[in-house]
Amino acid sequence: MITLDEKNDHYFMQRAYELAQKAENIDEIPVGAVVVYQGKIIGEGYNQSILNNDPSAHAEMLAIRQVKGNSLTIID
Repeated sequence: MITLDEKNDHYFMQRAYELAQKAENIDEIPVGAVVVYQGKIIGEGYNQSILNNDPSAHAEMLAIRQVKGNSLTIID
């Protein structure tokens, strides 16, 4: 039996995979990343190090920067 959490995980992983394909289409290493908070994607990115000539433009960093750029404050 598939749980709701497993369905959500599959959705989020599918989105990361789609982002990885974007990276591959521009001749980057195919990595995509999503930041999830309370069941919603709040940031996403894909590798753009070569495109932007920026060694820090990894998928994970871009996803985190997007969260910060949206001025989202997370307090638990």
